[in-house]
Amino acid sequence: MLNIDIGKEETEVYYQMDDESLGEPCFISTDELYKLVIEWKEMEEKMHRGEDT
Repeated sequence: MLNIDIGKEETEVYYQMDDESLGEPCFISTDELYKLVIEWKEMEEKMHRGEDT
């Protein structure tokens, strides 16, 4: 499980990932969720470096 700190959306992401791992239908496709995870990680890294607040 990825550890993503994005505030209120965090629980939703975890539920979506759990649904995918169980093979249950998910309202966000795996590809779309992966893209969102990458975007969130990039934003998080920028914030830690002080490039974006």
